[in-house]
Amino acid sequence: MTAPRAEASFPPAAMFPDKSILGCRYGSSRPQKDVPLYTALYRTGELLLDELVTASSPVEEFARARDTRRAARSRAGCCAWSPRRRRSSAGWA
Repeated sequence: MTAPRAEASFPPAAMFPDKSILGCRYGSSRPQKDVPLYTALYRTGELLLDELVTASSPVEEFARARDTRRAARSRAGCCAWSPRRRRSSAGWA
């Protein structure tokens, strides 16, 4: 990732033939399409996100969760804003 004010220069002839400059943010994310898709995949068990979370805490315990992460006792934690629903083999609980 470059600095926000970084500049690039190149000879204009470098743009020929059939070359262009393309910028994008967030990869090539399409939130209107991607979020519903990822939600559906997660709900059907095809996108395994729960297995990536090594710890979870209520948002009120954010400071403790941050300290745990900094001490490298958790690699992928999350703070939940509301009681977390868990997916089980029987569906959503």
